[in-house]
Amino acid sequence: MSFAFYGFYEDEAPFVLSTLTLVHLLSFISFAIWAWGAAPTFTCANIVHLMVFGHRVRVTGWIRYIVLAILGFWSTGISLILISGAVSWLYAFWTHKEEHLFTERKRLQDLEASSTSPQTEARRNSGSMKGRPDLVLGGSAFALGFLIFGIVMAELMIATHDIVPQGSEWSFGQIAAFILLITPVFTLARVIRDDYIRKSPKPIERRPPAVLWKVIQDWMADKGITSASVADKHTDAPDELSEGPMIVLDVLDKDAVGVASSNTLDVQRPLVGTSNPDIDGIGIRVSLYAQGAITLLIYAISPDDTIFDSWWSTLVTALSLQLAALVSWSSISLYHAVLVTWLSFPALIMSFAFFGMFYVEDNAPPILLVLTYVHGATFIGFTLWVWATAPMFTCPDVVHLVIVGQHVRVTGWIRYIVLCLMSIWALGGVVASVIGVLFFLARQPAINRLSARVRNFEAVYIIPRKPPETRVSRNERVLGGAFASFAFLVFALIMAELMIASHNVVSSDNGWGFGQIVAFVLLLMPVSTAVRVIYADYTRKSTKSLDERPLASLWRQIRYRKWKTKADPERIERANADKRSSESALGSYELVSGVDGEPRTSPRASNEGHDITVMQYERADYGVGTEEHLHWVIDRHYQDERGIQWSLYDLKEDLRRNKRCFGGVRIGNFKKEDFDELCKVCVHAHAGGGKFVLQVIAAHLPIIKFEGWNFRDWVMEVIGIVIERAWVQQAKRLTGRARCTSLNC
Repeated sequence: MSFAFYGFYEDEAPFVLSTLTLVHLLSFISFAIWAWGAAPTFTCANIVHLMVFGHRVRVTGWIRYIVLAILGFWSTGISLILISGAVSWLYAFWTHKEEHLFTERKRLQDLEASSTSPQTEARRNSGSMKGRPDLVLGGSAFALGFLIFGIVMAELMIATHDIVPQGSEWSFGQIAAFILLITPVFTLARVIRDDYIRKSPKPIERRPPAVLWKVIQDWMADKGITSASVADKHTDAPDELSEGPMIVLDVLDKDAVGVASSNTLDVQRPLVGTSNPDIDGIGIRVSLYAQGAITLLIYAISPDDTIFDSWWSTLVTALSLQLAALVSWSSISLYHAVLVTWLSFPALIMSFAFFGMFYVEDNAPPILLVLTYVHGATFIGFTLWVWATAPMFTCPDVVHLVIVGQHVRVTGWIRYIVLCLMSIWALGGVVASVIGVLFFLARQPAINRLSARVRNFEAVYIIPRKPPETRVSRNERVLGGAFASFAFLVFALIMAELMIASHNVVSSDNGWGFGQIVAFVLLLMPVSTAVRVIYADYTRKSTKSLDERPLASLWRQIRYRKWKTKADPERIERANADKRSSESALGSYELVSGVDGEPRTSPRASNEGHDITVMQYERADYGVGTEEHLHWVIDRHYQDERGIQWSLYDLKEDLRRNKRCFGGVRIGNFKKEDFDELCKVCVHAHAGGGKFVLQVIAAHLPIIKFEGWNFRDWVMEVIGIVIERAWVQQAKRLTGRARCTSLNC
């Protein structure tokens, strides 16, 4: 698959992906040459075989020379490519001609674009390398064929050998591999949903399976074949399937050393005090510590989409460690169980910092939020189980913690403190989960549209945030979360290492296994992201403002305070630029602003004959100057028994994407206090500075009268609608009466 993907990317492959692909290719060829070249020197080499066309072929026989010849050709070709590439790069670097090479490449591309030769026109009409469906489909079919071949050969080899099982069947490495499978599964579901279920904006040339399906449909149409005729043919065809003979493959020699029947062995449980490399191995520990520190560094430097990859690796490692301990619950020792809680504790603390920021900004991938929630629930459940059943483990009295230089047994007074804290944490998590689910359900269009109580909560009963002058800024929130998480990371590191140093455990024979190697490979992702972020943000090549770079903002504040500078010149220039461009931010929309303290209405403002009034104002002005417009809409349509529906848009992104980011409905006439609450909600709907749009729509909505409001009624309203599915019938009745606008339906 590496050849197919690398050929597809051509010159557009990410540096990290290209490097990892090259490392994997070199390691595979080197390992394969070593394994097949030294095959006769292994123990019991004569009984290891492959299945080729139903025959057992020993790996030390003739097939060994064929494999070595193929690997030799591959290694020679790759060596020549690497040598030529290295020589070209060194020549360009030492002669300072790298910029000239890029200029020459750009000149050749421009020359090809302006060329009118038949060959160039044919190549240009065929599309770019990345847009050719034939290349993608060919590479996919080629890779799929070799994937099936590799699976068949591996499973046949496993099925024809009896191996003695060692330890637990599910270790850290296997669980980490399964968790990593979540990423391609979610990506596949998202791609299928976006490109093949919904109306995809991509052209058909960018969707290779759609191209293939269109070719098949055209071929079937030319041949006069329809789906109905194919179904009739399959219906009339007789069932020719029958059970064939079963081939039983025996093992060559079950009495050989290292190969025996698993039914004749009784694998004993590991002794208490024996080292488990998948838990207390140096690779697991170093990977967790380094991933946490590097992820927090990236979070402090650039808390945007770059944090997702690093946080994903940290979650996979910590969650795999806990699941591996849970799977081996019948054989794990109390020492290793408590150590798992210390190693996974920093990831839990970091979850609060990341989840809080991503929840406010609403830009986290759903898969990352789900995995964060699963990790938190797993940690709390596992910790409660370990500390609650601590006296039931083998030798619980010898396991202890080191607190202020003193050895404290885990079955002593510290156990009750931990159980109390974990119980409070679990209760808070359950309450937050229930409220989160209810809020998610309440925001669904079917429920929000049909329940006045739910809409009323959305519009008025949101607790307003602090005023902008006393509100915690984004950079302060990010840096505070990063420093607090780093402090807990150092605390957990010290406690875990002191616990390991104060216990005498028997070292394992195989210190570096698959699990520790996987943990170190997962460390490559945050390391590469950190290098890229540091290079981009601190070599003066970053286009981000200081509001998006917390660590740089902190350093600038320290620097200018040190030199007693009154203000930051970059911030002054950016504020002046924003002020100059504020008048043209909305184009033809009506402007209402209160920058100078007094409301100013645009000359284009006119309320007569309009059902939609759009207003803009500073978030710090609490909607000053908009009351007359809002009350005009209410007074105009109150006699028609219409509700007032409003939506909030962010000028930079949401209005352009036609996406409502916050909204609600108030029924009937507004009072002065209701309007004040609504303005506060609008002002504090999103953190940070900037301008936004308040759209008030006089829509044909039925008036639903109710007396009072409280949280219990709101919860019962949401649950009742979900259980009874009342919105299905109500939506059908409202279809003919509700008026849809271009912005909100």
